[in-house]
Amino acid sequence: MFRRSRDFFTDILRQTDLVLLALCAAASLFGILMVASATRYMHTWRLVAVQSAALLLGVILYLLVSQVDLNDLSKYWKWIFLTGIIFILLLVTPLGIEDNTGNRAWLDFPFLPVKVQPAEIVKITFIILLARQLALLQEKKDLTRFSNVIQPTAHAGAMFVFYYILSKDAGSGLVYLFVLSLIHI
Repeated sequence: MFRRSRDFFTDILRQTDLVLLALCAAASLFGILMVASATRYMHTWRLVAVQSAALLLGVILYLLVSQVDLNDLSKYWKWIFLTGIIFILLLVTPLGIEDNTGNRAWLDFPFLPVKVQPAEIVKITFIILLARQLALLQEKKDLTRFSNVIQPTAHAGAMFVFYYILSKDAGSGLVYLFVLSLIHI
């Protein structure tokens, strides 16, 4: 029993990018330290505990998601795209809430203890779809022509415009364009 468990966890660790995990964990730990420093006057560790729990949950989710074969997952690109669009459209339902800056960028599900920012979920769907688009173009050995850059660029631009129109949150929307720009570097 112990050996099977050890082999299972060894296999999980073998399939993950431990350097990426370490860098993300280090950045998160630094963020937790900053939260602790900025909220020390409140005489509560609640915010630090929430961020620490989020870090732990993030590490667990990273390990689980690293087991998913993205090639197999990208075959369901229509459903992935639809999921992203639905999360953005939820902003205009009663679940969508506006913060004090005028952005309607959060979802408040009554059954969850935290609010959800759909942009964070949609970024994952966007990256999976963008990777699929680029892989298909690379298979055709046609990434050097300007006309082939139009589709991924239009995808990123459309996601930015769609998200911004519904949420008025340009910061989260610009991430789509920044992700695309990283690919062209």
